[in-house]
Amino acid sequence: MKITRRQLRRIIKETYVGEEKWDAYQGYRGPSQNHKMSDFDPRSVAAAEIAVEKVGYPQGGMIEDEIHRYLEALSDITDDDLWRLADEALSVAGIMLDVGPDTL
Repeated sequence: MKITRRQLRRIIKETYVGEEKWDAYQGYRGPSQNHKMSDFDPRSVAAAEIAVEKVGYPQGGMIEDEIHRYLEALSDITDDDLWRLADEALSVAGIMLDVGPDTL
C-alpha cells in the first residue's frame, strides 16, 4: 500500500496534535515562566527566534544551521563570540520550543 505525501503529513500532524496536544507546526510559543530572556544576549535571542520561525519544530541540526547563518551575517561578531552566541541561541531555541535549554 502506498501512502502519498499529503496522507503522511496528515498522519504526522494527527500524531503530534491528537495524542500529545502539541502542534509541531505552530513554531515559537514564547519562553516558559522558569526562564527569562533578559538573562541571554539579545543577539542570541534574535538568532533563536529566526531559526525557530524557519524550522518550526525541535530539530537541533536544522535550528543550529539557521542560527549560524544568522550570526555569520552579522558583521560585529568575532569567531570566539560566534560559537558562544550560537551555543546560547541553541539553548534559547530549546526554551522557545518548550523542550528545555539542553535538549537541542
